[in-house]
Amino acid sequence: NNSNIAYLASPNGGIWKTTNFLATAQVTGKQNPGDPEVTVTVPAPTWAPLTDLNQSLSISALVIDPANSSILYAGTGNNSSSAVAGAQIGLLKSTDAGVTWSSIGNGTFNDLSIIQILVFHPTAVAGDGSSDKLLVATSGGLYTTGLDGASPTKVNGLPDGGLTDLVRQTPTSATVFAAIANMGVYSSTDFGSNWTSSLPLPQATRIRLAVGTDGTLYAAALGTYTTVAASNGVSNKAGQKVLSLTR
Repeated sequence: NNSNIAYLASPNGGIWKTTNFLATAQVTGKQNPGDPEVTVTVPAPTWAPLTDLNQSLSISALVIDPANSSILYAGTGNNSSSAVAGAQIGLLKSTDAGVTWSSIGNGTFNDLSIIQILVFHPTAVAGDGSSDKLLVATSGGLYTTGLDGASPTKVNGLPDGGLTDLVRQTPTSATVFAAIANMGVYSSTDFGSNWTSSLPLPQATRIRLAVGTDGTLYAAALGTYTTVAASNGVSNKAGQKVLSLTR
């Protein structure tokens, strides 16, 4: 609700916050020796750490509750480029804009890497009495849990395997897409309760997803080949394989 407030999650540096994200500064200098000095405007936010005293600084997922910007959810288990990671202590929640954090999920997510977290408040959207919940993508599969971490349950209808990504089609949509290594992309139209296969990618060891402003889903897969899939079927200049992906 405030464009000057932003959060940053890092593999081994924890969670950071700025309250002046749009701040700028004037910097004067030379691009090359002998050049005249020039003055340019550069971004100049200031950042403060929020989780230096937490049990783990290995943050792999971070999301703000769309219904209350003071509530944040975070997951642990991200590796740095040198394959170093902190303790996997599971799912964390803050109700005071990141000042304090508590562990939720009754220990279910301990020793799992949290890949992505989606927060659902579907009742106003669906009008069907669906309850508020979290969808938590992990290295051990997809789970659903209450907003306070109660009753964590592994989701049925997906093949066994670690998820590599989880996205929602729009901020209010009931449609969700999940990526599973060595399997492919799966879709749900009921907030993650039931799933169908959308794009088989059996040779993909990692799949990342992104959704365009028009709702188009894009999938990039790494494995024995590199694939970029989009529903428009337009090839790219990098010569990567393009597959059809239905919106």
